[in-house]
Amino acid sequence: MEGHKNWVTAISFSPDGKLIASASEDTTAKIWDVSTGKLLGDLAGHAGTVRTVAFSPDGRWVATGSFDKTVRLWDVASRTEKAKIDAHEDAVWSVKFSPDGKTLATAGADNMIKLWNIAPSDTGISAAKKAEWKAHQNWVTSVAFSPNGELLASSSFDHKVKLWEASGGKHYATLAKPGCTTWCVTFSRDGKTLYCGTSSKPGKEDTLLRCSIPAAPVEDPEEIARMKLEAERKARREAEALAQKKAEEAKKAQTAKASAEAEAKKKTEEAKKKADAARTAVAEAEKNKQASIKAAAAAKAASDSAAKSAEIAAKAAAEDAAAKKAAAEADAALKQAADDARKAVEAAEKAKKALEKS
Repeated sequence: MEGHKNWVTAISFSPDGKLIASASEDTTAKIWDVSTGKLLGDLAGHAGTVRTVAFSPDGRWVATGSFDKTVRLWDVASRTEKAKIDAHEDAVWSVKFSPDGKTLATAGADNMIKLWNIAPSDTGISAAKKAEWKAHQNWVTSVAFSPNGELLASSSFDHKVKLWEASGGKHYATLAKPGCTTWCVTFSRDGKTLYCGTSSKPGKEDTLLRCSIPAAPVEDPEEIARMKLEAERKARREAEALAQKKAEEAKKAQTAKASAEAEAKKKTEEAKKKADAARTAVAEAEKNKQASIKAAAAAKAASDSAAKSAEIAAKAAAEDAAAKKAAAEADAALKQAADDARKAVEAAEKAKKALEKS
């Protein structure tokens, strides 16, 4: 079965045994037909080594985890990506579905285990974070659900194998401390035994550990101390984060206050300028009003003067007319007197001539 271009890092059978999903350092996963060995399709989209792959219990979905820090969920039938989860702050080393398919467990090189609520639909699938906790002091290399889904096992570079309550991540038991890296874990079908592969050298210690599952939680003083320390560290980180948030909020508030004060000052200056402009406009209007009053008074005076001049002109015209009339009458009287004088001369001449003839 050739197809990958680099090492194959993980494989998983579908629940019905008809398909195999493989993961590789070539950044892809692939789906194969078991009976024919034929490659059915690629699951391409990761940006780094695909380290882990798992089928959902109903065989409809495949989950892949990668060194690109993401987990992706794929539709098996169409070989298409349906969801991308920014799952861890470092490489993802293991993904496993719970037996009922409602929860996905992921583990990574950030020492964390995370649980995700899985919600399939007719159009796709979604994942919402349900719980997370720092499970080991080093990379978590593998996780596995017990057959009844109540427990979750984990292995790690910190040389420990642990059990957790799958409902929320509460420590159940520390099963082994082999003194070497524990690479992978899986439950027996009856859920009574956990098997763990280690990096022990043959002859020195067992390379495959066989651990019985305790019927009840087993306290581990070392784990209790570690988790107490982690809780203190988490509380300190949260307190520091809260303090930083408060400081940032205070800084933002101070900045907002300064901005508000600057804006208020700006608006005050603008209001002052507008008030000054208004006063100037009022003064100019008053000035224009006084000028208008003066102009009206001057116009009235001019009107009165014009009326008086008109009266004088009318009187002068009347006197001129009277003078002209008197002159005409005098001229007529003078003419009449001249006519009377001429007639008197003519009469005197006639009388003289008559006297001379007699």
